[in-house]
Amino acid sequence: ARAARPLPLPAMSPRLLLILAATLAAAEDTYQDDTSLVDQCRNGGYVMREPLAMPAHRRPLNLIFQNINILPPQFGGTIMEFQWIRDTLLQKLKRPIRVYSHAPNSLVMNDSLVVVLFEPQDPDYFKKARAAGYSNVGVFHMGDEFMGKQIGYYKDADYVIRNYFNEQYLALPNVHYLNLGIKSGVGAGVKETMLPSSQRSLNCNFMGSIRANRAEMVGVIRNSDLDCFISADKTFESPDSMHPIFYRNTLLDSKFTFAPWGENYESLRFYESMEFGSIPIFMRIPDHNMDFIRSLGRNHPIPTVGNWTEAVPLIKRLLADPEELDLLQRRVLTFWTCFKDHLQTKAARIINRAFARTAALRGEAPEASPAA
Repeated sequence: ARAARPLPLPAMSPRLLLILAATLAAAEDTYQDDTSLVDQCRNGGYVMREPLAMPAHRRPLNLIFQNINILPPQFGGTIMEFQWIRDTLLQKLKRPIRVYSHAPNSLVMNDSLVVVLFEPQDPDYFKKARAAGYSNVGVFHMGDEFMGKQIGYYKDADYVIRNYFNEQYLALPNVHYLNLGIKSGVGAGVKETMLPSSQRSLNCNFMGSIRANRAEMVGVIRNSDLDCFISADKTFESPDSMHPIFYRNTLLDSKFTFAPWGENYESLRFYESMEFGSIPIFMRIPDHNMDFIRSLGRNHPIPTVGNWTEAVPLIKRLLADPEELDLLQRRVLTFWTCFKDHLQTKAARIINRAFARTAALRGEAPEASPAA
């Protein structure tokens, strides 16, 4: 066999040859830097210029999910918001977090936030903890959609965080409201890789169960020419519900998401749509006392209608103006980023103040300030 001959290079000017040589040299340097870094990582010799700031010298928060399996119901668990609580709401806490899943009523600890779904199985849990000398024991009350669950134990907790807005409850001492968020498994949106609204394939969507006023909304959508994607389940979190990844991808490709009421006015869908750059369409809440939209501030950009029929011309007008549509999407994304930061700051302030109070009562030295 004859040896392969090198292909002749096309004729190039001296200037072009210099540019080519410089480009190849830069590429070679980059490749050598990258492979060198990988080799250092493999050999355990990589030293970061700035070591990661770890909160190891601050007292940890014991996050106790009382009788709660932290998987979503669709996958055999009992709670949908574990990742939202652990990884988003508590992101600014700047102290270690130790998680206890499916914890029994007998587990009582100092410096704990006890997550209660619906009601505590032992209504005297917090009273007994206080009587036994435990301190800094807060409660995160979840699932009180109908506002009918017992709350008498609130007075025995060091602080109370709850979802589902109720202005009357917020008038109680040391009770704080934090909004719902993102279902576990759906993940987080990456703004830098999102399509602008004008380039998304789906005009709108609704994905969920048919409850409350949702049947009326689905009827309006189907009788319109909006060409929306609809996936309606007969029951809440049924086994054949849409997989979280498909749900996420649908939001990422939708210009608008209908976010109707469920058993409560507030739903995860409302926040999930913003997380993935899909503009939520919401119907105005008639009950001022339960109006969680007030927590968003007066200048929020969320399109809100008086009834679902009004949503059709609103969406059509925005679809006809791609520039205005993309501007609204950017405003929604910017607002949601800012609002999440607000929630994280609020959660950290509530919990860290409780740590500071109890440290003083125990006669302990103040904790070191967390790294920025």
